[in-house]
Amino acid sequence: ICAIEQTALDAADAVVCVSHYTRSVLAANYGLDEQRATVVHNAVGRANGTRRSASGNPPTVLFLGRLTRQKGPEFFLRAAAAIAARRADVRFVVGGDGDLREQLIERSAELGLARRVFFTGFLEAREVERLYSEADVYVMPSVSEPFGIAPLEALALDTPVIVARQSGVAEALASSLKIDYGDVEDLAAKVLLLLERPALREALVKAGQEELAALRWEKSAEKLLALYSALTGLSP
Repeated sequence: ICAIEQTALDAADAVVCVSHYTRSVLAANYGLDEQRATVVHNAVGRANGTRRSASGNPPTVLFLGRLTRQKGPEFFLRAAAAIAARRADVRFVVGGDGDLREQLIERSAELGLARRVFFTGFLEAREVERLYSEADVYVMPSVSEPFGIAPLEALALDTPVIVARQSGVAEALASSLKIDYGDVEDLAAKVLLLLERPALREALVKAGQEELAALRWEKSAEKLLALYSALTGLSP
């Protein structure tokens, strides 16, 4: 796979990266000349759902993504255990499916979280939006993430996010809280901070949504059209 990717990068007239983070990874691992790389951030469409009232529901912390090592679900469970030791009212939702699902279910039991963590399995788009709209905090503790659209989707439904610094979306969401992947203590502390300070949650959501305004697919398309025009000499 690496050889195929290297061949493609060497042969390309231009390389489009979804983040500066990805561009730096390609430069470090494939020797990519960063002058040949253009960064075009991913974006998010308008949310179809609406925020659901949390009245009467326990505080909910959400992980949503493929259940693979790259996405960091093990870190989420370990942080959940630390949070559960501090607060008995918080529930945790693991949305999505993947090769680690059974292992993670067993791990949650080992951590004493069998009654606190809910595994949803595969979800349709409407179910994903419902989870975003019901969560109090969304976390993306990925080991490495070229971009990561899920935090944008969560913010669009008024849910504050915590993202790994090792992700492209971290550079697009300056106002959101960030962690280093694997730093379980910091993740737990920041989740607790958001759960205990509703005013902070609201402030971060408002700031994040202002940043979302700059992340529209139309703007990404304009950047790509400009690049194609420069390469071909044709007007976009």
